Amino acid sequence: MDQKASVPGRVALFHGWAESPLWYRTPGDLGPVDLTGLPISPELRERLLAWNEFADVTMSANGYEWPSTSVEAEFLAQGSILAEALREELGIEVEYRRDADSGGR
Repeated sequence: MDQKASVPGRVALFHGWAESPLWYRTPGDLGPVDLTGLPISPELRERLLAWNEFADVTMSANGYEWPSTSVEAEFLAQGSILAEALREELGIEVEYRRDADSGGR
């Protein structure tokens, strides 16, 4: 099977209340990207899922706000690192946005 066939042309990375922090940004594709179908390393897949879960748990426990600006800043920095890792592994455009609302919901 050609792995490139399962790679979207462009994705957006943002934490949200979905099973995946990646969403399609190519014409004709809608919704979250199934991480299990992407040809990325298992390590990167786990890091993406952990990043998204951290936001869900942390914000849910704090009235859907970040508990501090330092926690938010570290989270956003990790998102930038993950977006770059995705660009390197997939060779596609990865939009990285601050939150789910600006990510295209």
